[in-house]
Amino acid sequence: MQTNWTNRNVRCKASTADPESHNIVQMGDDYSSRLPAEMLASIFELLSQPDVLRVARVCHRWRAVARLVPTFYAHVGLEVNWLYDIQEYRSELEEYTRELGDAAGTGFRLSMMISVQWDGLESEDDGSIHDGETRNYYLDERMAILVRETVLRALPKYLDSIVKLHVVLPRYCIHDLSKALAHPAPNLHLLILDFFGDGDYRYDPLVDYLAVDLFNGHAPQLTKVLLANVGLRTEPAIPAFAAVRDLCVDGYTDAIIPALPLNFPAVRHLTIDSMHALDLAFDDSDSFSLSPFLSLQTLVVASQDVERGLPVMPNALLKGQPVRRVYLRLSSPDFADIGFAITSLLTPSQSPTHLSMFHLNRTELKTYPESLSRVDGNYSAAYMIELHRIANDTRLTLLLDSAHSEPAAGHLASLAPSLYITDMRFAFSQAQLICEQFEALPQLIALRVVLDEFGCDTYILNEDRPSVDCPRLEKITIYASGAYGLDRLQAILAVLHEFASAGPVLVLQGDPLPELVTSSVLLSRVCGITVERMHTFSKTAGCCAPSCHAPIDRVWSLSAIARTAHLFNF
Repeated sequence: MQTNWTNRNVRCKASTADPESHNIVQMGDDYSSRLPAEMLASIFELLSQPDVLRVARVCHRWRAVARLVPTFYAHVGLEVNWLYDIQEYRSELEEYTRELGDAAGTGFRLSMMISVQWDGLESEDDGSIHDGETRNYYLDERMAILVRETVLRALPKYLDSIVKLHVVLPRYCIHDLSKALAHPAPNLHLLILDFFGDGDYRYDPLVDYLAVDLFNGHAPQLTKVLLANVGLRTEPAIPAFAAVRDLCVDGYTDAIIPALPLNFPAVRHLTIDSMHALDLAFDDSDSFSLSPFLSLQTLVVASQDVERGLPVMPNALLKGQPVRRVYLRLSSPDFADIGFAITSLLTPSQSPTHLSMFHLNRTELKTYPESLSRVDGNYSAAYMIELHRIANDTRLTLLLDSAHSEPAAGHLASLAPSLYITDMRFAFSQAQLICEQFEALPQLIALRVVLDEFGCDTYILNEDRPSVDCPRLEKITIYASGAYGLDRLQAILAVLHEFASAGPVLVLQGDPLPELVTSSVLLSRVCGITVERMHTFSKTAGCCAPSCHAPIDRVWSLSAIARTAHLFNF
């Protein structure tokens, strides 16, 4: 639970107690003193601001209970952007520091958001700010001093109480912020630093590095960090990040990669959002000298320059170490990078691999991290290719624009012989695409097909023999939602014709009607029919549970945080 106060500037502020309500408490008996502490704690869960602070200030007993509620903290946020006068900025910043002190005076844990932006505005001699063609560079200096002398000067006093800290400032303030954060933060759980500007800090002298002595090296509970356009050195590392488990970096070039394992040695879930390749020509992943992520379990990469960047990044990041869950969003029209991604993450072996190929609608896509699901800032349908290596339980998920499904399938088909695919699933509406791209699946044992809403048409490319040679195919599973009967017979026969040269076992999932199960035409094409009353079908490779990709729920993106910054719901 958190406390929230909001005014016209989207600032959450701590309100002082209402004098009238305070007098009522003083005039009568405080019957709440007879309530057990457990009941007092539950009352806080039901209150909203400003009542929660008023109740907490009734007496020392209420304050003591509030401090012991693990999920209770006071959120104090500041968001001031594009004001017209420096004095107006000064007034807002000074008021925020007073409100921060008021909230901290209760002894509660604090959640803080500081967002101050002025980039692109101009300053007149009288202190007013306006848009103009010629930039007044004194504005950055004046505003940086103002932020330093108000909010950042007050910040060190409250680091002991802060559990969540979200800072959005121009990059000119990174040095001053590093000084303000050079004190221990024993209760800090979440840190978000966003210095908007050019993310290519490696080649931009205006962008400073985050200080090595951040939090004086003492932030033992810091487990989640999001960095956007914040410079990181490869050495020395930042000790305060030693315990971080969840990391998101946003808006960088791939030059940031060597600094990640050195500064975040304990990371388990890593999100690389909106990353570009450098303009320099890196021939291969040997251009990077990396220490391994020994504990990395989940990797999410949303690259906008995959033609060169994607081959470099996975090879450099994953060389010599297995990662159980890898999710890549590919946006380039050059899908040769699919081959790089697959060969980088799934080395050829005799271990069985399960393949899944599906179009995902908007609802399904939203179950993935936002950095993977958005296209041009919006949610859109996508095409999913997923491979699951059974021996070591590693899973590679590729998400592409739906319009690129055909070239993507073609590149995948060229790699199929070396992937040892034993299980494959797809929607019947994609059957023609797969039959056109795949010539053979020599190790395929099980085929699973969803008769989707477009699955009533039939496509038989070769009337004499199967289009896809599957000599070891033993079982074909058909699934359709709701009751289905002879209206789906032709679609099922088409699947049998295109993939099965000999009669396999046919499994009908869902609610097949008796007329279909006992069809003599169907029975003549298979060696047996089994009915499974299942009413869900997973599009995830090698899994029957719709929520198989649950591990990615731990990763997050800057754009998702920005929409709920005042709530900090992670």
